[in-house]
This record gives sequence, structure tokens and C-alpha cells, in this order.
Amino acid sequence: MKFALINPNSNPTTTQEMCAIAMPYLGATPWGWTATDGPQMITTPVALHAAAQQVAQAELPADMRAVIVAAFGDPGAEALARRLP
Repeated sequence: MKFALINPNSNPTTTQEMCAIAMPYLGATPWGWTATDGPQMITTPVALHAAAQQVAQAELPADMRAVIVAAFGDPGAEALARRLP
């Protein structure tokens, strides 16, 4: 099964670290996605909202079978879930 790990922060190094942490639990390295625009770190309600906007619009490969939004508050997870099969 292929997994996507969504990092709502716009820090690709953090995405790589999150994927490395998740890999032993998933049995495979997840496909990492990093917000292209938005906060480096979510520390305010405004940043949480900006991150949610990014996640809601994330384009994922069609072969992903599960998605993990790796952030407190799961920003944009519900909106993204409504778009995915």
C-alpha cells in the first residue's frame, strides 16, 4: 500500500524527517508532500488557516491509498478527504 504523508508546513527538511519517523510504522517510506507556500511552522490560528488552504488543494499521485496529515489540528484534512476517492 502506498501512503502519502502531508506536511502542512513549507519546510521540506521537516517532511523528510517526518517520513523517516513514519517509515518503520508503515513498513515503507511514505511519499512526502510539503506545502509550497505558507508558514515554515504553524504557531498561530492564521498560520493554521493558511496551512489548511494548502493541504485542501494538495495534488497527490493517483496510486496513494492512504494519507496522513502530519500536523496538530489536521489542517485541511477534511477538505482533502472530500476530494479523494
